[in-house]
Amino acid sequence: MMVESGTTVKESIPELLQYLADHLESSAEEALDKLGLAMISEDQLKAIIEEVVNNGMDLVKERGMGSMGPLMGATMSKVRGKAQPQVVQKLLQAAIKARLG
Repeated sequence: MMVESGTTVKESIPELLQYLADHLESSAEEALDKLGLAMISEDQLKAIIEEVVNNGMDLVKERGMGSMGPLMGATMSKVRGKAQPQVVQKLLQAAIKARLG
């Protein structure tokens, strides 16, 4: 349910379950907060993407949309599983296209 709703990603489930087993009084939402596994907001994600694209402008100028792969990797490294890859890809493509005119 939490993965389907976009509250967290599937990779966080084992850690979440372990926490809940060790802290029976906690809710799943509390566990996500305590473990830092909750998804970041779209505004936070956009700010991270802007930073990554700005830092990679030489690559964007050189490769155009071909810079997508390396910049996607850099972005995913920064968000560390706190954003859906599909959303990152969509926002990153838009940011690169905006820079290319």
